[in-house]
Amino acid sequence: MSIQYLDENCDLVGTVAETFNIDGADDKLEITIDGGTLQTITLGHGGARTAIQVAADINAVLIGGTAYAVASGPQANHVRIRTTSAAAASSTILIGAPANNCNAALGFTATTYTGYTRRHTSWVQSAGTKQELINKLESELNACGWTTVSGSGTTNLLMQSALSPPGQNLQMRLRAKDNAGNCVTLSIENVAGTKASTNSTTAGFMLLPAASKTWLFTLNKYQGFIRTPITTAAREYAAFGVPALPTTLQGVITEAIWANGNAENDTSVTVRLSFRTSTVCYNNAANSGNCAAITNGNLWENNNSTAAASALPQLFPTSVYTASATVGGYRWHDDSSLLFDPLIAWGLAAIANEGKYRGLLWDAVLASESFAGDLTTSFDSHNWIVLTDSNTGTAAAKPRGTLYLAIP
Repeated sequence: MSIQYLDENCDLVGTVAETFNIDGADDKLEITIDGGTLQTITLGHGGARTAIQVAADINAVLIGGTAYAVASGPQANHVRIRTTSAAAASSTILIGAPANNCNAALGFTATTYTGYTRRHTSWVQSAGTKQELINKLESELNACGWTTVSGSGTTNLLMQSALSPPGQNLQMRLRAKDNAGNCVTLSIENVAGTKASTNSTTAGFMLLPAASKTWLFTLNKYQGFIRTPITTAAREYAAFGVPALPTTLQGVITEAIWANGNAENDTSVTVRLSFRTSTVCYNNAANSGNCAAITNGNLWENNNSTAAASALPQLFPTSVYTASATVGGYRWHDDSSLLFDPLIAWGLAAIANEGKYRGLLWDAVLASESFAGDLTTSFDSHNWIVLTDSNTGTAAAKPRGTLYLAIP
């Protein structure tokens, strides 16, 4: 097993794509890593400099960080700089503003960028309004590396994740909206805005606010799980993210965004399948919550319908977790749980498609045994919380298993 732990190093991506017109008026870059020595870099001149050339100029001088030309995904052909120090989440990159600087040319801002780590927050609503819940979501996502694109402090908020590590280069947007119903509705979008799942009172991922209600936020810069403590009711769970990509899929997958909830509309009272209660978001009883995914320009979504379909999000392995007489083999000899990489699968363009594995969840482990939701434990030098509650499995294609999430 190889857990895909969050990379915490400081990371900045320019907002301008190649080619770059660099001359004596804008060829200087000042960088300070982790509060150390100021490093001044002079870029090569040319009217059509590429991201690869600019990254090479930076790497010829820079100590404590590495520059990259982003090779794929929504930030392709932008210049990226990441720290290489051991400071992790405490690492910083200070971009200066010397005379003749290249900040505007590359899309850098003269400020201090920081590393980010995972967050786990328990929060009790006070006013119980939708706006209060949206505001809290924004502040929590900002604190772990997401940026606000638009709508700060409003009922139509759009957030953007960090760009996943070099070679993977995945990114997503999340919309949180008040559609004049009971809930805050979440939906997913690609960075270009060309593909977006539906956000309405009958489509999306529902979060029902209330005064004195406790919410749990387990977030990092690539994914998020929002829910109430067990026993979580309908309209009290939503999850979303971009997966970690194995080497073989890097550059092959350029967009991969997933989301699921545990309800089918703004007034649902029946808890539908999600990762909060299962390792799959469907079963033979057609009990799915709303789901959506975007893959390489293809969008599918399942809203206001409990149809069973293999394209809905599922975690692997799934077929060995039941203790029934027909399928066994879910524990070690000493009755301890098996632990797996939580590979995540979904369909390409329709819920009737074959679900294919697109990557694996960040900061997560899949266990073959059943555990109570919100139980905390420690292993592999990390702290963990149980997301999937008491999933003993059933014969109706709801396999036994538990998703654990790493927490601070």
